[in-house]
Amino acid sequence: MKKPITIFFCLLAVLTGNAQTFTFTGTGNWSNTALWSPSYPGSPLPSNDTIIIDGNCTQDIGRSINASAFMYINPGATLNISATITLTINGTFTNNGALSIAGMLTNNKTATNNGQLTVSLTGRLNAATGDSDLFYNNGTITNNGRLDNSGTFTNTGPITNNLTFNAAEGNGDNFINNGVFLNQGAFTNSGVFNNNNQMTNAASGTMVSAVGNADNFINAGIFTNSGQLDNDGIFTNNNQMTNTVNGSILAAIGNSDKFVNNSSFTNHGLFTNEGITTNSTTFINEGIVSTGNGLADDFFNNGNLENNGTLTWITGDFFTGINSTLSGDGLINTAGKVLVANGSVGPGSSPGALTIAGNLTIAGSLDIELGGFIPGTQHDQLIVTGNVQINVGAVLNVSVINSFFPTTGNQFVVLTWLTRSGALFTENLPGDPGAMITDYNLLDLTLAMTAPLPVTWLSFRATLNDGNGVDLDWSTASESNNEGFDIERSANGRDWESIAFVPGAGTTSEVQNYQFTDPAYAIASAGAALIYYRLKQTDFSGAFEYSPIRIVEIHSQNDIRVFPNPADEEISIAFSQATAERGLVQLFNQQGRLVVEEPLSPQTTEHQLRLSSLPAGIYILRATVGREQWTKRVVVE
Repeated sequence: MKKPITIFFCLLAVLTGNAQTFTFTGTGNWSNTALWSPSYPGSPLPSNDTIIIDGNCTQDIGRSINASAFMYINPGATLNISATITLTINGTFTNNGALSIAGMLTNNKTATNNGQLTVSLTGRLNAATGDSDLFYNNGTITNNGRLDNSGTFTNTGPITNNLTFNAAEGNGDNFINNGVFLNQGAFTNSGVFNNNNQMTNAASGTMVSAVGNADNFINAGIFTNSGQLDNDGIFTNNNQMTNTVNGSILAAIGNSDKFVNNSSFTNHGLFTNEGITTNSTTFINEGIVSTGNGLADDFFNNGNLENNGTLTWITGDFFTGINSTLSGDGLINTAGKVLVANGSVGPGSSPGALTIAGNLTIAGSLDIELGGFIPGTQHDQLIVTGNVQINVGAVLNVSVINSFFPTTGNQFVVLTWLTRSGALFTENLPGDPGAMITDYNLLDLTLAMTAPLPVTWLSFRATLNDGNGVDLDWSTASESNNEGFDIERSANGRDWESIAFVPGAGTTSEVQNYQFTDPAYAIASAGAALIYYRLKQTDFSGAFEYSPIRIVEIHSQNDIRVFPNPADEEISIAFSQATAERGLVQLFNQQGRLVVEEPLSPQTTEHQLRLSSLPAGIYILRATVGREQWTKRVVVE
């Protein structure tokens, strides 16, 4: 049993004895054998062997590290790869000190930088040459030369690129930034680019990202662009992105490409998209946005779109979702097409003016803030150079801001158009009901302040009862400081007398019902065939207003009765006894012109006369049968 055990330990000693560690100390060239211990390493470095740089080493000859071999730069140590010299890593490379590349470092397996890595003007870093190769930066990289990645490059430290950085050269390659990346040179990405922390493209920087349609640029961190950024794939922003005043972004070059904003995007410079633009959260434009430059591209806003610059879309459609907002003080150029707003349109930024050069369909709401008299500065205004279509159900919301108090006579032009079509807004207006009204004029929508109404009327009726008295009934929806109602009567519609006073309810928001009967003897003393009634509503302050006038016909024994009066569609003419012969019914307007004439047949007791084609006003009805003639006053509403 002792012999096999002895053979096993001998083999183990031989195998482990083959794994050697070579350490460089002092200062000098790699080729100086005196600076290596225990001996000078060969090239390529065999598998399982290890090189440790523990001094200040200048690589003056080409070297390679085999698979499963290791190379380390210790903290405080340096490795300088001279111009024209190449270090090839097929195993594992870790820098914990300082690495300076004036020649070339090629990583074909796994390389990690935990210290400081500098690529000089003549240098080149091939960070990962294959799809399965890995490069990790946990330290600091400054690239003044060329950095290429064809594998997976993960950064958790600061990187500054001052010249050429090819971040992901193939469709299967990845560049992942979890640290701080500053680009001041040329940055090209042909794979998947993920920014999860902080990335800045400086004014001198150029970024070409997602060169293929299958490639993606995904920002999940903070991205600031002050240079040129071109994207030829799918551009997705999931966190915070800013294009500064000096920045230029070409977001999606191809028709199948997209710019998708799921978080916060602010543009102060030039933003151009030739693909589909989708905003789901916040898109703020303070510069120039040109979108829909492809063949069939659309702009979808399902979040908050604030345009304080110029936004132009050339082709495709522009829609805003039902939960979206469209605001700002800028210009939206529709290029002759229709912007369909299904959500909220709120001009300005509390307040301001938004201009739409083209056509607008409002299917959601128009939200207006009033803070003074100057449009665009003190109150919101929406300016549309084309047609405004207001869909059924669209809402006009008006609110007062900055302690502003509109008074009687104030007017505010809040929406202008060249032409208008569709319906009218459903209105949510501030203040007392009726105090603010909307005027739909030829070229604009104006808000006008009227005197506040102390009483909101629901109805007022005057009806002849069976005893030849008149029953007066009226209702109010609300009252403010209402002392009561004087009931006034007239025999000619000009001279009025007060016949009674009915106390009001003061201030209330509940429906109030009132009733009064004018007795027959009082009516008979007036000696008129038509009796006029109106209500004089008086406040406790002494202010008053009048209700509409109501007219009641008083019948003689051989008279006619006309009802309803006022009327809008039709009146009935009732005779106290059947007509003995043929007759005639005529209706005259206030200018004395005959507007309606119809014959009466013998034995007529009631005749209907259509009024629907007549404009509202006061008319004179004349009924003639034989030698008898009756005249009545008719009010058409």
